Amino acid sequence: MQKPRFFLRADGNTNIGLGHLARCMALADRLGNYGQVHFLLSAASAENALRLGISQQLLVPEAFSFDSARALVPQLSPGDWIIIDHYGLNQPYLDALKSADIGTVQINDLPDQALAPYAIINHCPNLTPKDFPAITANPNHWLLGLEWLMLRSPFPSLIANPPENGEGLFLCFGGTASGGQLQKCLQWLHESHYSNPVRVICPDHADAVFIAKRFPKLKISAFARQAAHAIASLMRASAVAIVPSSTLALEALAAGIPILTGITAQNQSLLAQQLQAFSGVEQLGSWDKVSSKEFLNALARLSHCSSPPLRPLPKPWQAFPNWLKMPYEPIA
Repeated sequence: MQKPRFFLRADGNTNIGLGHLARCMALADRLGNYGQVHFLLSAASAENALRLGISQQLLVPEAFSFDSARALVPQLSPGDWIIIDHYGLNQPYLDALKSADIGTVQINDLPDQALAPYAIINHCPNLTPKDFPAITANPNHWLLGLEWLMLRSPFPSLIANPPENGEGLFLCFGGTASGGQLQKCLQWLHESHYSNPVRVICPDHADAVFIAKRFPKLKISAFARQAAHAIASLMRASAVAIVPSSTLALEALAAGIPILTGITAQNQSLLAQQLQAFSGVEQLGSWDKVSSKEFLNALARLSHCSSPPLRPLPKPWQAFPNWLKMPYEPIA
């Protein structure tokens, strides 16, 4: 029996961030054990994907529009899967793929934008189908909650491996740097005479150089965009991670360190709400409304954690083999 092919459609850039690509990278790591994996990316997104560590061998060079699936269908075969993590997705596009016996999966983080693919993945904790609007969301299968947590390697292996006591801070606001929020946090740390190491991930090399020069009194180690293994190492060396309520926060949960987090975009609201249930997490709400006092007080509370917080996370990827056993029923 021929192994299935998995095509992952996502974009990532300085406007929308890199979370979509990161989640698809996590899926690619796992699905490569079961079949061929390819990425369908725009030219700009392909460049960012290579920087994140996606192999050139996995990239399909054409860029596909969501206006029509007709250009894509002839290149696929019945039994192939299209996994889409993109806000441009629409139901006619899914219907065209489904009519050609292509399995369709929507990676979703906004329930009110859920559609009717073959399956929906949303790895936000504690979700059920009742959290989705019944009028629009009607998949054959719901793949919801931490059981479907999409973590890049090496983060799954960190869950059962508590960290040593780290020192200082890890700061990353993703591929966009969230409109200056990164610099705002560093300014607050500078004004408070923070004396421990500060490890910062910036969108690009120029930002890293600029930040290191702007805050010379802080013990800053500034890095341009880093692959997952480097991010994991920097997190584990730190006492607190300062991140948005995004996939970065879920990676910090897996890394086992306290988290200071907040919302930088609408699609983070649902995850932000659920993160509050975890120990060792300080949720500040919208980052653009956070004051220096709120930030420093929350950081002080986390800095006094005597031991790494417990993380009630499931064993990573244990549910994914079941995906391939789902009763896929082609139309024709």
